[in-house]
Amino acid sequence: PLFSIRSDRGWGIGELPDVGAIAPWAQRAGFSVLSLLPLLEIALGQDSPYSALSAFALDPVYLALDELEDFGAIGGIAAMPAD
Repeated sequence: PLFSIRSDRGWGIGELPDVGAIAPWAQRAGFSVLSLLPLLEIALGQDSPYSALSAFALDPVYLALDELEDFGAIGGIAAMPAD
């Protein structure tokens, strides 16, 4: 699962860029395939990663907020409430 390869810079659940960070390590370790559970958006009330709303829509929860232009434009992490 993506949450198993989370980085220190993320929000604690794993983010899509974390896959790019672990891929070189996996290759050096002799792996030729990196397999993850589905990262697709699921319907409200569902808990199975296999019941996706679309085969093409990644779940936005896995986006790296600090890499989104709009997030930076509104002040980024510094603009978020402390609670």
